[in-house]
Amino acid sequence: MFMWLWILTSRSVRWLCFGGLLCICLSVANAAELRIGVKGFPVTLAHPYVAANPISDAVLRAVFDGLTRLDANGVPVPALALSWQTLTSTSWRFKLRRDAVFSNGEPFNAAAVTATLLWLQSPEGARTSMGRHARGIERVEVEDPHSIIIHTAQPDAILPYRLSAIALVAPRAWRELGPEAFARTPAGTGAFTLDDWGSASGRITLKANFDSWCAPKVDSLVLINFPDAAARVEALLSGRIHIASGLGLENIEAAQAGGAFVSPAPAMSVAAIALRQDSGRASPLKDARVRQALNYAIDKTQLNTEILRGLSAPSGQPAGRWTSGHNPNVRPYPYDPDQAKALLFDAGIVTSFGLRFDVVTGRAPGDAAMMDIIAAQLKDVGIDAEMREIPYGRWLQSFASGIWPNDTDGFMLPFDSMPINDVQSALEPYSCANPAPFFCDEGLTAEIVAVNEEMMFTKRLGLLDSLAQKIHDLAPAIFLTEQFDLFAVSRDVSGFAVAGRVPIYESVSVDE
Repeated sequence: MFMWLWILTSRSVRWLCFGGLLCICLSVANAAELRIGVKGFPVTLAHPYVAANPISDAVLRAVFDGLTRLDANGVPVPALALSWQTLTSTSWRFKLRRDAVFSNGEPFNAAAVTATLLWLQSPEGARTSMGRHARGIERVEVEDPHSIIIHTAQPDAILPYRLSAIALVAPRAWRELGPEAFARTPAGTGAFTLDDWGSASGRITLKANFDSWCAPKVDSLVLINFPDAAARVEALLSGRIHIASGLGLENIEAAQAGGAFVSPAPAMSVAAIALRQDSGRASPLKDARVRQALNYAIDKTQLNTEILRGLSAPSGQPAGRWTSGHNPNVRPYPYDPDQAKALLFDAGIVTSFGLRFDVVTGRAPGDAAMMDIIAAQLKDVGIDAEMREIPYGRWLQSFASGIWPNDTDGFMLPFDSMPINDVQSALEPYSCANPAPFFCDEGLTAEIVAVNEEMMFTKRLGLLDSLAQKIHDLAPAIFLTEQFDLFAVSRDVSGFAVAGRVPIYESVSVDE
């Protein structure tokens, strides 16, 4: 029997869990309303499986729980599962809570877990964004009403990470209503229940679920839509809201001047510009020396200090410091224009040439300002880089289909480990496993698969470290900086912390 512990070390998050960490939440009802300013409402309402982003998760994390959850350090800890252990390399036992119940009165038990996982394996469920985190599950064995064994088709070392992304739903309501109607009237085990979608008022209201296993410290949670970040700060300083989320760097001074606390939180991703190497497409970017040259040409320290206010860190690998898979020994490419020019010369490039990058900005603090500096620094080494701003919808369509304009040489694509905070999620788009691959190294892809299937902690650690170094050297992208989210918090708020890019609602109290 394999029995591992989740541990957190200075190397970032490292491995597995037997027993886990017990989450004990004490309810302190103080008749308070927690109001948070957000920059939009989820278009898919409370459908728990079709989107993974802060706008959707602002609602989903209040209403639903998974078997595990990510804590403020990005480590999976108990949620609806109190503990877990590996029995074999392809089987895990999860002991379930006995003090949880769905908000509509349905019992939480092994049958409810099984129903959710079976739906995600159905053709409809498998097509959802969250379905990919259940695709390796072969079957679920019910030992008793509060114990299950999950069998996977292949060894899956990060199954507890994956399960943090899978919300568990009240099975009868899901079955009888269907996903679309359920999304309007959700039933979960979370700290809040939906009261009003606010289609007329612009306020989503959720009521405290004091019957939850982890009940909140406020009576209600209100999400108020302010599309403009400056308006969110103004609402915070005037007392209309307690927390302003999704802020830009330009909002920091106003929030601090008004007495608010500004809090950056890791966003599980590394900003990067993917470099196209599609088969059948002639491009200088197919030469690793050229790709490395682009990385040497960019001063990432300047991006962090001058644009990002020193709130981030330069990066040269696919995992940030707080993501499982980060190797602290892999340093960012230093800023060295002479080395960039030498590599280009070695690759046979002796004259200036142009590259066109399709970028989407406004999705992370400072991303637009960074593009101007990147273009200028590439020009300094003889590369005329055109940063073409495109709408997110068009970017998403091109990325999903793999059909880019013929003159697109690269595109904005962070190494994004959301929602599971393990580098495995960030690597798939940069591998042959991508349904529309733009970078396909068969050897690297085989190593990515091997890392995921390695169940021994120390060996997997070494494989992860080796993988980070190889991706650094292959340079499938221009590595930039670690990404983060910005929140401004009223001094009336206590217990504020962020997990998975969303406040940990049940830990927050308000002094009014």
